[in-house]
Amino acid sequence: MNIYVADMTAKDMLNEAHQMLRATVLGVGDGDWDWPTPCDEWTVTQVLQHAAGDQLAYAAAITGSGGPSADPFAPSGRLDDAPLAVVDHAVQASAAAWASVGEDDQDAATPLPQGAMPAWLGMGACALDAAVHAWDIAVATGQKSPLSPALAGWLMPVATSIAEPLRGYGAYKPALEPGADDDEVATLLRYLGRSPDWATETLVEEFRIDVPPADVDDLAERLARTRWPSALPGAAWERGVPVDYLRELAAYWRDGFDWRAQEARLNSYPQYTTRIDGQRIHFLHVKSPEPDATPLLLIHGWPGSVVEFLNVIGPLSDPRSHGDDPAQAFDLVIPSLPGFGFSAPVSGPGWGSRRIAAAFGTLMHRLGYERYGAQGGDFGAFVAPDLGRVDPEHVIGVHVNAATMGFIPSGDIPEAEQATFTPTEQRRLQLMQRFLAEGNGYFQIQATRPQTLSYGLADSPVGQLAWIVEKFKEWTSSEHELPEDAVTRDDILADVSLYWFTQTGGSAANLYYESMHGNDWPTPSAVPTGVAAFGKDIAIRRYAEQANHIVHWSDFDTGGHFAALETPDLLVGDIRAFFASIPA
Repeated sequence: MNIYVADMTAKDMLNEAHQMLRATVLGVGDGDWDWPTPCDEWTVTQVLQHAAGDQLAYAAAITGSGGPSADPFAPSGRLDDAPLAVVDHAVQASAAAWASVGEDDQDAATPLPQGAMPAWLGMGACALDAAVHAWDIAVATGQKSPLSPALAGWLMPVATSIAEPLRGYGAYKPALEPGADDDEVATLLRYLGRSPDWATETLVEEFRIDVPPADVDDLAERLARTRWPSALPGAAWERGVPVDYLRELAAYWRDGFDWRAQEARLNSYPQYTTRIDGQRIHFLHVKSPEPDATPLLLIHGWPGSVVEFLNVIGPLSDPRSHGDDPAQAFDLVIPSLPGFGFSAPVSGPGWGSRRIAAAFGTLMHRLGYERYGAQGGDFGAFVAPDLGRVDPEHVIGVHVNAATMGFIPSGDIPEAEQATFTPTEQRRLQLMQRFLAEGNGYFQIQATRPQTLSYGLADSPVGQLAWIVEKFKEWTSSEHELPEDAVTRDDILADVSLYWFTQTGGSAANLYYESMHGNDWPTPSAVPTGVAAFGKDIAIRRYAEQANHIVHWSDFDTGGHFAALETPDLLVGDIRAFFASIPA
């Protein structure tokens, strides 16, 4: 009696998958072994090691012999033999082990790496593993997809039987949304968390900002037609942005602000787009003229954008021309968060901090950076530490400012503990308490009803302006009477304009919803971490040390949330000091 899955015997299926894996390995060019693949962006070498390890693990489970010496789910990227010898040894051991399963044993519970399952299903799982990894290697190295619709269709019942428990420990990613025109191959790949279009999605394409003239004219017309509310009683800024102030600022946005000058400023730096995990990612990539520059991700938050970093790009990437030590140079990668700016539209739900961190780690790998640092403020201070959690082998250090979650206390603090606070800690606790009592209304709205908010932000430029400029007032140094006393009007309006022209006010707000409805809570990290706590920040070191390996901490009396715009020299100096203090 044969062992069947659909209309094909499982043994035939396994044989075809083994042949496919071997043929694909034969087709890999000598220079292609370090190329990234769809399998967690592992290199081709790592995927082959993983695939071979899986086949040997199946063989060992069936025969009761010892398994592979290396963990097949954590491949080192170093092969102990020639690639063809590796794959031949693995598939021959697997085929021989399965050949020992008798016809009467096909439904018997068989001990396998995933747990006991019927032999026919285990054989199908073994075939699925080989076939999918053959596809990974093929598309990464420019070969034609070896996975036929017929084989994919036969493997689909196997996948639906085994994939869900395996997702729990990372063997397969969450399923992707099906496409309207998917064939059997695309259906199987998406179910296993792989994009059928991975080969084209991994392209890095040059990008320039070019807002259509009609959009610029539309902004001016909408500003001119604004229906203004009456002023409420009370002191200025007590109940929100004063009407008189916003009228004057909106008039400047309409008649005095030069968007094209800001667009040219942004376009003076190399910009690119790529697709990672199905999401369009826009980024600036500014390489230092210094040959040994440290790669560094700069990650903005809300209501920021890549505009935040324009004043620090020069000093960080080219310190020599700014009269500083060239040894402290950085290659800068400055991405727009998913759903922000030109990293839009957001591809779907689930883009929380941990997933964004994984995507940015992939971006750095795609750009050829083996070791890199990460710096972030506000939500960037969520993502940068999470990079240290999802990619610790490659992240040399994490620097944050405007840090909150994972750097502040949660819940009530006993009086006895408060009694031990330093004056700086007491002041930061008071700032946090004031924020929770009076300043987090925006947070609650964006974390619960971002779609409802999005209608006003998408339709009214004055609404978008007020929603953001309030934060430039509240989150900058207290000694400033107006937002533009801390950050120039043009910098503020360049940031707001980026939200307006890309229509991302709503999708950016959605990041708060993802944060509060996901499970990306900080877990302990061993990656060296530095903190710059500016005057309006609320991070407290004793609490930050509970989840982070703090090796550098600076308290500043001035500055605030938008440090790269308000106090760029202080931020640049602290970034340099931190990365100079840790091993590269």
